[in-house]
Amino acid sequence: NGWYSNHGPLTRRFQARQAGHWGIEAGQLTLLANATAALTLALLACGAAPGSRCLMPSWTFAASAGAVRAAGLVPHFTDVRRDTWAPDPAEVQALAMAGGVGAILVVAPFGAPLDVPAWDAVQAATGIPVVIDAAAAFDTLRAGGPMALGACPMAVSLHATKVFGIGEGGALLSRDPRLLERVRRLANFGFLGTREAALPGVNAKLSEYAAAIGLAGLDTWRDTRARWAAVTRSYRTGLHGTEASPGFGYPFEKIARAFRMIDDAMDAVIVPWRGEDGTDTAATDLLRRIAAMPRPLTDDLRRLQQYTVPVPPKARGYWLGVGAL
Repeated sequence: NGWYSNHGPLTRRFQARQAGHWGIEAGQLTLLANATAALTLALLACGAAPGSRCLMPSWTFAASAGAVRAAGLVPHFTDVRRDTWAPDPAEVQALAMAGGVGAILVVAPFGAPLDVPAWDAVQAATGIPVVIDAAAAFDTLRAGGPMALGACPMAVSLHATKVFGIGEGGALLSRDPRLLERVRRLANFGFLGTREAALPGVNAKLSEYAAAIGLAGLDTWRDTRARWAAVTRSYRTGLHGTEASPGFGYPFEKIARAFRMIDDAMDAVIVPWRGEDGTDTAATDLLRRIAAMPRPLTDDLRRLQQYTVPVPPKARGYWLGVGAL
């Protein structure tokens, strides 16, 4: 009817269609302003004691730790496994049993599937709430996909940098209706269906504008996903000699070593793409100027960074051999 409203018809429609994409009921998720808000409100709704520790991986995006701090908890960083890039459930459970832990935050690295039953078991064994940061797992959680919602709530990002982006937005998935009700209150100034603010909440609702973009995105998702799949195939072709299966199941440690994230040094390669002055010789000209100076200018060295790409020594040798460098 042209009226703008909170929790309007577009938001409700988008929520229902998202639920269908993830193979859950519409009441098992709530849409929020962003995934960081989803994590923060989930941790608050879990009832973790303020000031208690939240076990979480040290290898993650800053927003994960920011959400923990915003929820009044203290980040307690744990290491990740080399084969999964995620914490080990058994190690985290042992740490949780030591005391002083109010919550556990687990991150799905790059949206790769976690062992959800294992984390559900950690939550059941310790009695400590586990929240899963599944920010990049929009497609991983698809109905029939490699990861499904379990007992632990999951936060998904709909940010523009994700495979399915609406500009800004997020979702919290949970099979606990009481948790979701509390999150909805917290995200709406403490209101939920009445004029009584029962909780000290914030404004973390998804807008009708964002929902409209989301609905349009879902209409074209099949084509969008096909394009992402084509990009993935291109990367697999480019990762010469790296074994990887389609979708997930990547040998994380092998890939990390291929890019020298683990051990060994990288070689610096100058890539002569178009420079700030619009010419294709900018990198070559800059190198000549630097080489001619007994003491290169700091500004010139900084400009050189835009043309410098770190590559593994073997890859550099391969590219030299085929005449690519």
